Amino acid sequence: MQTKKIIFIICTLFSCLNMTTAQVKISCADLDGTKWKELSRYDAYWGIDYQGSAENEYYEFNKAEMVWHQPNGRKFTYKYYLSDTVPTEFQSGKVGYNTKGCYCVIYNPVLKTFDCWLVSSFNKDAKFMRLLSVHPTKPNTYGEEVEYKLVSEQAPPLRD
Repeated sequence: MQTKKIIFIICTLFSCLNMTTAQVKISCADLDGTKWKELSRYDAYWGIDYQGSAENEYYEFNKAEMVWHQPNGRKFTYKYYLSDTVPTEFQSGKVGYNTKGCYCVIYNPVLKTFDCWLVSSFNKDAKFMRLLSVHPTKPNTYGEEVEYKLVSEQAPPLRD
């Protein structure tokens, strides 16, 4: 009887561990031609909850770039790619290709730095995506959590 309890506890622990490290893998094709509105943001470092995007503010993904559209009409463009691993540097050679992975790597040209985001939830049919910021030099160290709602999607081009 005692052995069964121990085995049950070990199996339960492994299942919990497996659930917490599960990662969602997407491709650039999943993001290409989509527009996302921020629903909420939580900064674990500061312990602050933010409201979602302002009216007319959204993020648009096109091949090789993410464009942040602000309510005042300003736009900021960032290069991005997807990766299976947390990079230690931005790999510009991957930009523009249909990469796949569970990490979205975004380059900020103004600050000359990059951010890495774990795709923790993605469901285009449910129009929902959740990203967690990851520290590139400290694996498994998460910061902000951001939830998005899909607001627009372009139809793929017709093929002959």
